[in-house]
Amino acid sequence: MKTRLSVIKNTSSPFGEKAPPIPRDLTELPLFLTPPQIAQLLQISRSAAYALVKSKGFPAVKIGRSVRVYREAFIRWMQENTWEEAK
Repeated sequence: MKTRLSVIKNTSSPFGEKAPPIPRDLTELPLFLTPPQIAQLLQISRSAAYALVKSKGFPAVKIGRSVRVYREAFIRWMQENTWEEAK
């Protein structure tokens, strides 16, 4: 007897039911990014994104209890932290 496997599409997102589309051009990103948005962009978990923004050298800014990352600083961080093999 063959077992039929079905693909379950993960619709959960840090943004609710429907996540906004990832822009093709990084300059279309919001001016300030939140950890859940960074998680979606980098395709990592939400907890991994919070750990990343707390890490040394990551350009995060804490405003009260909120954490934000300036878009240009995020793009620069990605460029500076890209493996040479991937460039």
